[in-house]
Amino acid sequence: MKAYIDEAHSKGVKVKLYNTIRELTYHAYELFALRSLGDEIFNDGDGGGHSWLQEHLEDHYHSAWHATEVNDAAILDKGTSRWTNYYIEGLNWLAKNQEIDGLYLDDIAFSRETVKRIASVMNRHRDEVVIDLHSANQYNPRDGYINSVFLYMEHIPYISGCGLANISITMKPRTTG
Repeated sequence: MKAYIDEAHSKGVKVKLYNTIRELTYHAYELFALRSLGDEIFNDGDGGGHSWLQEHLEDHYHSAWHATEVNDAAILDKGTSRWTNYYIEGLNWLAKNQEIDGLYLDDIAFSRETVKRIASVMNRHRDEVVIDLHSANQYNPRDGYINSVFLYMEHIPYISGCGLANISITMKPRTTG
């Protein structure tokens, strides 16, 4: 990745990574160590999803995405646990040693304080940091029928670009019935 980043920089192009904490692949070496902490790191759930998850984890996890072409699957983790310390230290290493210029966040699964820490770590090693946020309209029961702009308002001071083409800024009217 460093060679790619160096080549991009030589051409005046910045490199952002899609690096999230919201889900963890079942290929992660830390999976069973984190699992041993009960529901501190991973969200409790009914299980299901990919066959590997069902066979090896059985239950008490929340299945996330799966990618059949590369035989990978993930479970949801908590973006407000001490796992964020590991994530932030990884970003610190990437900014210092790989010279990444920023992040592309597909929704945000962690607190404002975590976003502040991310920006601080990135700014420590890079002159200019780009943190972009992509989100669809979160107008659904799970997110409280709220627009993404309002959902992520506390994070916006640390976000370079909010992918406004992807964030609807109109609210659907409530229907009564």
